[in-house]
Amino acid sequence: MAHDAIINRDLDGRIRYRNRGAEVLYGWSKSEAVGRLTHELLQTVFPSAIQGIAKTLRETCYWEGELHQTARSNGTVIVSSRWKVRAEKSKEIEILEINRDITAQRQTEAGFRGLNRELTLRVEELRASEKRFRGLLESVPDATVIVDANGQMVLVNAQTQKQFGYNKEDLLGHSIEMLVPERFCDRRPGHRTLHASKKRVRQIGEDLELFGLRKNGEEFPIEMSFSPIESGGGVLIASTIRDVSERKSLATTLREKDGQVKNADPAEELYLANLTHDLRTPLQIIMALAICCGEN
Repeated sequence: MAHDAIINRDLDGRIRYRNRGAEVLYGWSKSEAVGRLTHELLQTVFPSAIQGIAKTLRETCYWEGELHQTARSNGTVIVSSRWKVRAEKSKEIEILEINRDITAQRQTEAGFRGLNRELTLRVEELRASEKRFRGLLESVPDATVIVDANGQMVLVNAQTQKQFGYNKEDLLGHSIEMLVPERFCDRRPGHRTLHASKKRVRQIGEDLELFGLRKNGEEFPIEMSFSPIESGGGVLIASTIRDVSERKSLATTLREKDGQVKNADPAEELYLANLTHDLRTPLQIIMALAICCGEN
């Protein structure tokens, strides 16, 4: 209580007495303040209409609330104020006003509210970004897996689940190597591959036979690419896994047709050559488009 500002004033608001705490808080000496209208001197801003406050004071002889006032040199101060109507021995009625400085507390609270608003905004932005990213991830026609530096899957798209036959829960937290047969251990995308992929895009499966492994044990030819993604938690690796079964089948068909032409007798050779030409043209276009898509 000793540090609170204590002001005695008459019903008109004229200061009769103020203690040392009031001098420290507001900056005016007792001689400068006594006789002045307190709320005129301090430029008081009330939380509600003064008429309502006066009515409460008449009816209950008590009021409390939060005031914004102006100190002599410290600018605006915020005080928790309590007013009590009392009668002096002289039968005169006065108001005892006790003000406690809560400026720092309110500034801290305002700072926390501002920080909370900023954090809320950041969270909303992150959620929106995550939603956009997941939308893009799901729009990719190939199986796409995001792995951490240890090769563990942290995000997979629906195509990955469809292509390999796993549920999302079966994949997350497990090594990406579970999607490749064990016999390809020297080619599997292990830690060294992931480490190398942190600095550049790496393509696997174009110049060697690489197979994917479905949950039911079925194998199928694939191509895999790895590319780094910078994140706040470190580098993540995006892996795209493309099922190239159809492309391999088309290539096999072309080779078989070429062999038939080479081994045909003269009577059949012309017919097979024309047939191969008719078949090769659309197949080559399809393969070219598939390769272009793979490069993009």
